[in-house]
Amino acid sequence: MPDDNDWIEGAQLKGRELTRIFESIDGEIALITANAKFNFTIRKTDESYLKIVLAYIEDTKKLLGLLKARMSLLSEATS
Repeated sequence: MPDDNDWIEGAQLKGRELTRIFESIDGEIALITANAKFNFTIRKTDESYLKIVLAYIEDTKKLLGLLKARMSLLSEATS
């Protein structure tokens, strides 16, 4: 019969797995942001285009935050 330590270790493992999944996504978002700013500065893309891309990135970050929270809740509920 599993004890409390097994449950805690399992929850910590799931938490680390979720963190690893989202770290790579966060890294990609940072690259997309840097690329948009680079294009605006160096390639002289339109400022409205930059604003649209940055707004899209912010919306994506909010969506990812919500997804992280829901996956954590799901993980806790199914443990």
